[in-house]
Amino acid sequence: MTQPIRVLIVDDHPVYAEGLRAILGVESDLELVGLAADGVEAIRLAEETQPDVAIIDARMPGMPGPEVATQLRTRLPTIRLLVLSGFDDDDLVFGMIKAGVAGYVLKDAAAAEIAQAIRHIHAGGSQLTPSVAWKLLQQFNALSRESGPAGDSLYDGLTPRELEVLRLVAGGRSNKEVAAELFISERTVENHIHNMYQKLQIHDRTQAMMYAMRKGLIQLQE
Repeated sequence: MTQPIRVLIVDDHPVYAEGLRAILGVESDLELVGLAADGVEAIRLAEETQPDVAIIDARMPGMPGPEVATQLRTRLPTIRLLVLSGFDDDDLVFGMIKAGVAGYVLKDAAAAEIAQAIRHIHAGGSQLTPSVAWKLLQQFNALSRESGPAGDSLYDGLTPRELEVLRLVAGGRSNKEVAAELFISERTVENHIHNMYQKLQIHDRTQAMMYAMRKGLIQLQE
């Protein structure tokens, strides 16, 4: 039997936190392992419970959201982070993305969308609400104009197959989905991602998406 996805909730709003608890309670493949109201408590509970996914608010009392995300990823390298926020202002979005979160969804999302986002990022994908994706697209379009057009010689030594994997990974596909689309094994996908990360000096799928957007390898619609 497949083990449920272990989830830690980090949110200082009791009503919303209880709403998330209720969402997890009706999903048989999702298990709540802890509920924290601030960053310090989140780090302590994460180290105690070893969750697969942490749902974190971007704005909490005390420790800022990006610092919470950085601390969690440093202490638990395999954890996947999903931001659920009521705000999508530029500084907040870019700060959380730079901290390495795998998803950024607004709090007005439906329960089914939140549950699916948890599953998707646990499987290795990325999940960005459209307004957040559009902000990233605008920023990296600006960077592309500053650096000039990107040619094949500017892909930092990636092989054609690594470029294919990069496009799919940056588009939010999980390793399993990439393997199925390219007719290769998941282990081969993992090897390509490892080599790609080394060549690009990046560490996660969010950074891969940002690189692909800057190079014009993927496009997002408004």
